[in-house]
Amino acid sequence: MSLTSQYLSMFVICLLSWGHVASAAQERRNSPAADVVLSQIKHAFAQSAFHKAHPEYKVAIEGNTLTLTYHPRAWVVYGCSMSGEWSKTPNNETGPDSDGLILTVSAIDLKDAGQEQFAGRAEGLDLSGFDTYSPVSGNMHVIRNPYWSIFCCGQDFANQGVRISCNIEFNNRTDRKRVREAFAPIAACLADIDKRKPSRPSR
Repeated sequence: MSLTSQYLSMFVICLLSWGHVASAAQERRNSPAADVVLSQIKHAFAQSAFHKAHPEYKVAIEGNTLTLTYHPRAWVVYGCSMSGEWSKTPNNETGPDSDGLILTVSAIDLKDAGQEQFAGRAEGLDLSGFDTYSPVSGNMHVIRNPYWSIFCCGQDFANQGVRISCNIEFNNRTDRKRVREAFAPIAACLADIDKRKPSRPSR
């Protein structure tokens, strides 16, 4: 990877980190519609044939984010500034092990969403080519961390008034087919939600 690509990746990582902070603040005012959508996704995954066959995949909701994990682990990561200087103090970050997966689905109210902060987030919920990477052209939807990669996608659901943002964190030995199988019940649930009539605020 060229130095320019490394700096760009670190800049994007900073943007995503900022986004995580913003999401934490968003939790305090998460809309009922977003809460309902996340609960429906969690139920759909828990009842899916995939989860029944692979109960080792854990799913939980905290605030405005649903997290699906398989073999997560702690990593010690040294950050890099835009000038190319590496930090002297490492950060402890949670990421997927060599064969692991961390999949997050965040839901926020469209009225509070604003403009998407990360231009590289793929529009829609299609994982085709999520792990495709070229040393020459790269993949604008994939962020390459020092130890793992993140594919970013998302979609606005106007009928329900929520924005869904997904991050798929995977590693070199992560089973790509299994990633798609784990994501399938989540995408199917969201597709079903998208077909429903606009939700109305309760009186």
